[in-house]
Amino acid sequence: MEGRGWLPSASNAQLQLDAGESARITGLELTSGKWLCTLSAATVPSSGFFRQRFLVEEGNADNYLAIAMQHTGDYSLDKVVEGATIPIIESTWPGDAASHTTAVDRMPGGHFELFLDGQSVGTAIDSFLPGTPASYLFTNGWDVRANIHLVRIE
Repeated sequence: MEGRGWLPSASNAQLQLDAGESARITGLELTSGKWLCTLSAATVPSSGFFRQRFLVEEGNADNYLAIAMQHTGDYSLDKVVEGATIPIIESTWPGDAASHTTAVDRMPGGHFELFLDGQSVGTAIDSFLPGTPASYLFTNGWDVRANIHLVRIE
């Protein structure tokens, strides 16, 4: 099902994505602003990643900007150009099952700031912007359920 508000399953006011599931919010044509998500893993992930693609090019899923949380504890802001992943900001996260808030600011001129739990973990300037950004996609590549508690776009 396409369109705003498509959710695989929801319970206790949270979106639940089982391993391998995705959810998409469409109709977003923002090129700057703040994308914030509070999420947790059902248990500590032992493989995979959770990726938030926050500027996805309409009609070309191989061009986007994303926040990635690896099970290894790597945390990054990446640009993906024709399918090739290039880190813009690299940091770490605890790699646990606790609730964490991820956020990225993209300001005019390609200025980025990446946050984890309200604390800045890095800044960078990168001019990459996917053509006609139109959606926000959550992909659970972890081997456990991901619970999305809050999504806010400012």
